[in-house]
Amino acid sequence: MLRLEKKLFTKIDGTPMTQKEIYNSLVGKKIIFSDGITVKIVQWLPGNKNMYNELFKRYPRYNGVNSIKDVNNNINENIIELLENSKSKTKNEADYLNRHTINKINSFDTRSVSLYDGSKAYDLDFSIAKMQDGTYVAYAKRNLSINNELLKKIKKRSTYE
Repeated sequence: MLRLEKKLFTKIDGTPMTQKEIYNSLVGKKIIFSDGITVKIVQWLPGNKNMYNELFKRYPRYNGVNSIKDVNNNINENIIELLENSKSKTKNEADYLNRHTINKINSFDTRSVSLYDGSKAYDLDFSIAKMQDGTYVAYAKRNLSINNELLKKIKKRSTYE
């Protein structure tokens, strides 16, 4: 479980970065998973696929989440730590109906991480694209759901501390 910190991405003049500026600052970043796979954050995929729209701007499918925009922005500001702490859920899921062939994607891995934002606990799945050349790209936030059991454990633990 990862506790989200309010990351403050700032420009040289000290003003906060926009979500787009945050994403642009992360392009080229490599993340090494505990299972040895290296994943990269990229700006574009073949077929003119803008990855900002996929990985940052688009919301994951969500269940029971009221303020999805705020939660999504908070996730984006902590995305490196969330990816680094994610665990493999499924590997080599076929590209459904070959919809991503133009983007040179062979298959997708799904990784999962639990997180706490100070008031609610969630489970988040990421889609990681396996490219035709064998490299991996952080593709999208896939599913986000409330984890009430984890929240109960956190509250119980904090009562005793």
